[in-house]
Amino acid sequence: MILNDPYAGHRKYWRRNWKPKVPRDTQWTDWDYRLAYAVQIIDDFTDNESGQFIPYDQSADVAWVVEEHRSGYLESIEKYTKGKELQPGIRVGAYPVFREDVDRPTITSYLEDLEEGSIGLPSDYDQPKGRPPTAEEMAALRALKNGDTVD
Repeated sequence: MILNDPYAGHRKYWRRNWKPKVPRDTQWTDWDYRLAYAVQIIDDFTDNESGQFIPYDQSADVAWVVEEHRSGYLESIEKYTKGKELQPGIRVGAYPVFREDVDRPTITSYLEDLEEGSIGLPSDYDQPKGRPPTAEEMAALRALKNGDTVD
């Protein structure tokens, strides 16, 4: 449906008694192949460890800005397991419990907070003052790396 595949709305593989209509429900369309190809490219060019797009990850022309983010989930797990020795096979998980006196977070409120720079950090956190290099600074860094002189 996302790709305007005329057959997408008719494929109901999750229904036990569903039988495909041949050839309508059994043929792959051009969109099916394109989608499979796109997924494969994304998978092939994504670094498993960092989750980053490999051409960006390995390029000297890309600068990376490191930011700290607070994870309430990881914080609660680390507090719970600190100093405890868990038995073999025991896994610790957490789930959110929402306060009734405030609205649940939404994507809109998250994006607004992200623009303000107040996402997931304690109120007394001092925001880093760094910024990514400008195009001119990147050119100068590249020139230094190549052994060229910089004016």
